[in-house]
Amino acid sequence: MRSKGLIGVFGLLVILLLVLGVAYAHWSDSISINGTVETGTMSMGFTGEYTCVEEEPKDKEVAGFTVEFTGSYTDPKTGKSGYTKMTITITNAYPCYKLTCTCKVSNTGTIPIDVLDPVITAPDEVDVSVWYEDLEGNVLSTPFQADTCSSWILKVVVHVTQYAGENASYTFEVTLPYEQWG
Repeated sequence: MRSKGLIGVFGLLVILLLVLGVAYAHWSDSISINGTVETGTMSMGFTGEYTCVEEEPKDKEVAGFTVEFTGSYTDPKTGKSGYTKMTITITNAYPCYKLTCTCKVSNTGTIPIDVLDPVITAPDEVDVSVWYEDLEGNVLSTPFQADTCSSWILKVVVHVTQYAGENASYTFEVTLPYEQWG
Protein backbone atom coordinates (compact mmCIF):
# COMPACT_ATOMS: atom_id res chain seq x y z
CA MET A 1 0.00 0.00 0.00
CA ARG A 2 2.81 2.22 0.74
CA SER A 3 4.04 1.96 -2.81
CA LYS A 4 0.60 2.88 -4.09
CA GLY A 5 0.60 5.92 -1.82
CA LEU A 6 4.07 6.92 -3.02
CA ILE A 7 3.02 6.49 -6.64
CA GLY A 8 -0.05 8.63 -5.94
CA VAL A 9 2.03 11.35 -4.30
CA PHE A 10 4.59 11.13 -7.09
CA GLY A 11 1.80 11.34 -9.71
CA LEU A 12 0.26 14.29 -7.88
CA LEU A 13 3.65 15.97 -7.78
CA VAL A 14 4.12 15.45 -11.55
CA ILE A 15 0.68 16.91 -12.26
CA LEU A 16 1.38 19.84 -9.95
CA LEU A 17 4.72 20.53 -11.69
CA LEU A 18 3.03 20.33 -15.08
CA VAL A 19 0.38 22.84 -14.01
CA LEU A 20 3.05 25.15 -12.55
CA GLY A 21 5.15 24.80 -15.71
CA VAL A 22 2.19 25.74 -17.91
CA ALA A 23 1.33 28.67 -15.64
CA TYR A 24 4.96 29.83 -15.58
CA ALA A 25 5.32 29.53 -19.35
CA HIS A 26 2.02 31.32 -19.82
CA TRP A 27 3.03 34.32 -17.66
CA SER A 28 6.65 34.65 -18.71
CA ASP A 29 6.23 35.25 -22.44
CA SER A 30 7.39 38.56 -23.95
CA ILE A 31 7.09 40.71 -27.06
CA SER A 32 9.63 43.14 -28.45
CA ILE A 33 9.61 46.40 -30.39
CA ASN A 34 12.27 47.16 -32.98
CA GLY A 35 12.60 50.54 -34.61
CA THR A 36 14.87 52.68 -36.72
CA VAL A 37 15.19 56.45 -36.45
CA GLU A 38 16.79 58.42 -39.25
CA THR A 39 17.40 62.06 -38.49
CA GLY A 40 17.24 64.82 -41.07
CA THR A 41 19.90 67.27 -42.15
CA MET A 42 20.13 70.95 -41.37
CA SER A 43 21.96 73.09 -43.90
CA MET A 44 21.65 76.59 -45.30
CA GLY A 45 23.82 78.32 -47.85
CA PHE A 46 24.34 80.81 -50.61
CA THR A 47 23.23 79.55 -54.02
CA GLY A 48 25.85 81.59 -55.87
CA GLU A 49 23.25 83.78 -57.60
CA TYR A 50 23.82 87.47 -56.94
CA THR A 51 23.63 91.00 -58.34
CA CYS A 52 25.49 94.09 -57.14
CA VAL A 53 24.80 97.74 -57.91
CA GLU A 54 27.29 100.53 -57.27
CA GLU A 55 26.02 103.97 -56.40
CA GLU A 56 28.78 106.20 -57.75
CA PRO A 57 28.59 109.68 -59.21
CA LYS A 58 29.17 109.63 -62.98
CA ASP A 59 32.45 111.52 -62.67
CA LYS A 60 33.84 109.16 -59.99
CA GLU A 61 33.59 105.71 -61.58
CA VAL A 62 36.91 104.50 -60.16
CA ALA A 63 35.98 101.99 -57.45
CA GLY A 64 35.46 98.32 -58.14
CA PHE A 65 34.27 95.17 -56.42
CA THR A 66 34.46 91.39 -56.65
CA VAL A 67 32.20 88.74 -55.13
CA GLU A 68 33.50 85.26 -54.37
CA PHE A 69 31.71 82.22 -52.95
CA THR A 70 33.69 79.59 -51.02
CA GLY A 71 32.99 76.65 -48.74
CA SER A 72 31.12 74.57 -51.28
CA TYR A 73 29.05 71.72 -49.85
CA THR A 74 26.36 69.23 -50.90
CA ASP A 75 23.67 68.11 -48.45
CA PRO A 76 23.93 64.30 -48.13
CA LYS A 77 20.15 63.73 -48.05
CA THR A 78 18.80 66.26 -50.59
CA GLY A 79 21.79 66.42 -52.92
CA LYS A 80 21.39 70.21 -53.05
CA SER A 81 24.56 72.31 -53.11
CA GLY A 82 25.49 75.68 -51.74
CA TYR A 83 28.27 77.83 -50.32
CA THR A 84 28.95 78.71 -46.70
CA LYS A 85 30.84 81.94 -47.35
CA MET A 86 30.40 84.99 -49.59
CA THR A 87 33.30 87.45 -49.82
CA ILE A 88 32.77 90.98 -51.15
CA THR A 89 35.97 92.87 -51.93
CA ILE A 90 35.77 96.59 -52.71
CA THR A 91 38.83 98.19 -54.28
CA ASN A 92 39.85 101.79 -54.85
CA ALA A 93 36.92 103.04 -52.77
CA TYR A 94 36.48 106.55 -51.43
CA PRO A 95 34.23 108.21 -48.82
CA CYS A 96 30.52 107.91 -49.64
CA TYR A 97 31.03 104.96 -52.03
CA LYS A 98 28.02 102.65 -51.72
CA LEU A 99 27.51 99.08 -52.96
CA THR A 100 24.29 97.06 -52.69
CA CYS A 101 24.47 93.31 -53.26
CA THR A 102 21.53 90.95 -53.47
CA CYS A 103 22.16 87.25 -53.01
CA LYS A 104 19.92 84.19 -52.97
CA VAL A 105 20.06 81.95 -49.86
CA SER A 106 18.41 78.51 -49.53
CA ASN A 107 17.54 75.90 -46.93
CA THR A 108 19.21 72.91 -48.58
CA GLY A 109 18.50 70.45 -45.75
CA THR A 110 15.60 68.12 -45.03
CA ILE A 111 14.16 69.89 -41.99
CA PRO A 112 12.78 73.42 -41.51
CA ILE A 113 15.15 75.92 -39.92
CA ASP A 114 14.79 79.17 -37.99
CA VAL A 115 16.88 81.92 -39.59
CA LEU A 116 18.18 84.29 -36.92
CA ASP A 117 19.43 87.90 -36.95
CA PRO A 118 22.59 88.43 -39.02
CA VAL A 119 25.72 89.24 -37.02
CA ILE A 120 27.83 92.06 -38.52
CA THR A 121 31.47 92.68 -37.67
CA ALA A 122 32.81 95.82 -39.39
CA PRO A 123 35.16 98.71 -38.63
CA ASP A 124 33.70 102.18 -37.98
CA GLU A 125 34.92 103.37 -41.39
CA VAL A 126 32.48 101.02 -43.15
CA ASP A 127 28.73 100.90 -42.50
CA VAL A 128 27.21 97.51 -43.33
CA SER A 129 23.46 96.89 -43.32
CA VAL A 130 21.93 93.48 -43.88
CA TRP A 131 18.34 92.23 -44.11
CA TYR A 132 16.31 89.40 -45.60
CA GLU A 133 13.52 89.57 -48.17
CA ASP A 134 11.23 86.93 -49.60
CA LEU A 135 11.40 86.26 -53.34
CA GLU A 136 8.69 88.90 -53.93
CA GLY A 137 10.77 91.63 -52.23
CA ASN A 138 8.93 91.78 -48.88
CA VAL A 139 11.19 92.31 -45.86
CA LEU A 140 11.32 89.27 -43.53
CA SER A 141 11.48 89.78 -39.75
CA THR A 142 13.88 87.54 -37.92
CA PRO A 143 13.64 84.94 -36.70
CA PHE A 144 11.66 83.38 -39.52
CA GLN A 145 11.01 79.79 -40.46
CA ALA A 146 12.51 78.57 -43.73
CA ASP A 147 10.93 75.37 -44.98
CA THR A 148 12.88 72.61 -46.68
CA CYS A 149 14.23 73.64 -50.10
CA SER A 150 12.88 77.20 -49.75
CA SER A 151 14.86 80.28 -50.82
CA TRP A 152 14.96 83.95 -49.85
CA ILE A 153 17.07 87.02 -50.59
CA LEU A 154 19.89 88.51 -48.54
CA LYS A 155 20.54 92.23 -49.07
CA VAL A 156 23.95 93.63 -48.12
CA VAL A 157 24.53 97.39 -48.32
CA VAL A 158 28.11 98.60 -47.83
CA HIS A 159 28.77 102.32 -47.37
CA VAL A 160 32.29 103.73 -47.01
CA THR A 161 32.03 106.57 -44.48
CA GLN A 162 33.74 109.97 -44.39
CA TYR A 163 36.20 108.55 -41.85
CA ALA A 164 37.80 106.12 -44.29
CA GLY A 165 41.54 106.61 -44.56
CA GLU A 166 43.55 107.05 -47.73
CA ASN A 167 45.18 103.87 -49.09
CA ALA A 168 43.45 101.80 -46.38
CA SER A 169 41.96 98.33 -46.44
CA TYR A 170 38.85 97.47 -44.43
CA THR A 171 37.44 94.01 -43.79
CA PHE A 172 33.94 93.22 -42.60
CA GLU A 173 32.10 89.96 -41.93
CA VAL A 174 28.42 89.08 -41.84
CA THR A 175 27.47 85.77 -40.19
CA LEU A 176 24.05 84.27 -40.93
CA PRO A 177 23.14 82.09 -37.93
CA TYR A 178 20.35 79.52 -38.06
CA GLU A 179 19.08 76.72 -35.86
CA GLN A 180 16.78 73.76 -35.96
CA TRP A 181 13.15 74.78 -36.28
CA GLY A 182 11.25 74.36 -33.08
